[in-house]
Amino acid sequence: MLTRYTQLVRSGSLRAYAAATALALLGVLLRVALAPVVGDQVPYVTIFPVVLLAAVIGGARAGILALVISAVLSWYLVLPEHGAFRPGGAELLGFVLFLAVAALMIAAAQTLRNAAERAATQQEQLAAALAASSTGTWRWNIPADQVQWDEAMCKVYGVAPERAPRTSSAFFDLVLREDQAHAREVIGRAMTSGGSVEYEFRIRLPDGRVRWIYDRSRVIFDPEGRPAQMIGACIDVTERKQADETLRLHSMLLHNMSEGVSLATEDGVIVYVNPAEEQLFGYERGELVGQHVSVQNAYPPEENARVVADVIATLRESGTWSGEWRNRRKDGSEFVTASQITTVEVGGRRHWLCVQRDVTERHLAQQRQQLLINELNHRVKNTLATVQSLAAQTARNAPSVAAFREAFEARLLALSATHSLLTDSLWRSAPLEKVLRAELEPYRGADAERVTLAGDAVELTPSQALGLGLACHELATNAAKYGALGRPDGRLSVTWAAAPQDGSGDVLRIDWRESTPGEVRPPTRRGFGTRLIERTIVSDLAGAVEMRFAPTGLECCIEIPLRVPSRGVAGPTDDERSPSWE
Repeated sequence: MLTRYTQLVRSGSLRAYAAATALALLGVLLRVALAPVVGDQVPYVTIFPVVLLAAVIGGARAGILALVISAVLSWYLVLPEHGAFRPGGAELLGFVLFLAVAALMIAAAQTLRNAAERAATQQEQLAAALAASSTGTWRWNIPADQVQWDEAMCKVYGVAPERAPRTSSAFFDLVLREDQAHAREVIGRAMTSGGSVEYEFRIRLPDGRVRWIYDRSRVIFDPEGRPAQMIGACIDVTERKQADETLRLHSMLLHNMSEGVSLATEDGVIVYVNPAEEQLFGYERGELVGQHVSVQNAYPPEENARVVADVIATLRESGTWSGEWRNRRKDGSEFVTASQITTVEVGGRRHWLCVQRDVTERHLAQQRQQLLINELNHRVKNTLATVQSLAAQTARNAPSVAAFREAFEARLLALSATHSLLTDSLWRSAPLEKVLRAELEPYRGADAERVTLAGDAVELTPSQALGLGLACHELATNAAKYGALGRPDGRLSVTWAAAPQDGSGDVLRIDWRESTPGEVRPPTRRGFGTRLIERTIVSDLAGAVEMRFAPTGLECCIEIPLRVPSRGVAGPTDDERSPSWE
């Protein structure tokens, strides 16, 4: 009400002085007109209001002007015996009191006017702030259940002012059913305990869209302590809620990603890592944050500076870099990652966002694959050379085509059996017992005691397995034709043991003993099988072989130096060249 009048006339303006003069004249004339009614009892009854009104409307100066004009005119027109100066007279005392009280009224009016102007300014600022933030305000007369919305509130809820809710029930009809209970509970708590409350809920706009609303309100109580009014402000926070939900989803995705994610400043200081990154590098939660990214690099210092410079140059040129990176875990172990680094802006500063996954196993698999290819090429060449040598030697010593075919096929089958054992172990090694059993199993027959094998667990390299497999085949073939395996009552015993010798490593000794009833005649000539055994053991395996024909059958002793089989896939070595059976 006060601000409405204070805005009529600018303080100190001509309009203010004109209004003050008019009000003063009006007050004096009104007092003169009332003289027959009120007499001389209250000479200033109409002057006080006009002076106060002039000060309120035009300011202190306008009030003083109205006071001076009113005082002069009252002195001559209102006071009895006007113009007479009687010191100590009641009229003079009343006149002085009139001036003093009027001056106080002017000062009070100016103070009120200043307060009103400040309130108006604050109200305008508040209105501007509310309009800028799209904040709506509301008031609820609790006893009368009357709701009032301002225009901004109507915009928030998407309704025309004439369709705004007028009661609390009409308001709750706009709130989603799932959120009504929560809103009512918060409002009820505020009515009971007082103070301000904050809560969020969803509404449905007239066009069907659902929006999130943030409300802050407080209850005003009457003198008896009963809730009288509730005032509040609302703002649409749908975009913030959606941003929060998006941020929550992104955080959840980062937290559950199998790839490691890190964020570092342009200076290389790590400011964020997800759990996968910490697990990838073997750090506890929070240990990497604040450290320099160099703690993760496995490059030597001189190479690291060059590699990092190349990456940073690429990032500054194109904003992204991808490739493989050598890393070091907290325990010092190294591994390789496929990494992608992107330039991002965070808080107005450039940062590096790195996403990486461990590809060490893939690297090892690629290495193993290449080594297998190299090994395969080597084995194929060796096998072809072996077959070629066997064919030439067998043909040279075969009396007929049929004999050549029979001997050649048997030797190829022996070679194939050993190849199968080596293939099962990816050409790393083969157990000696399995090599011997593969060659001797066809001769065991129904009598399990006919062939006995006994010895230590010995792993052979591929070259040793191939050589001993062929040697065993030749011995078994000779035993089947001329020795113990060619007679029903014959017996064969094969024993072996590995023992150290002269500090040069272990030596494998294999003893082949045939037992045949009756006298066994030694052969009259050395055949290809015998020469093949000797060349294989002596030339290819750097060993020694001794054959002796005892009365009960052949006794053969083979000794070869043992080499530790490779535990992984490796390329061919000099000791695994093709046999020299020419």
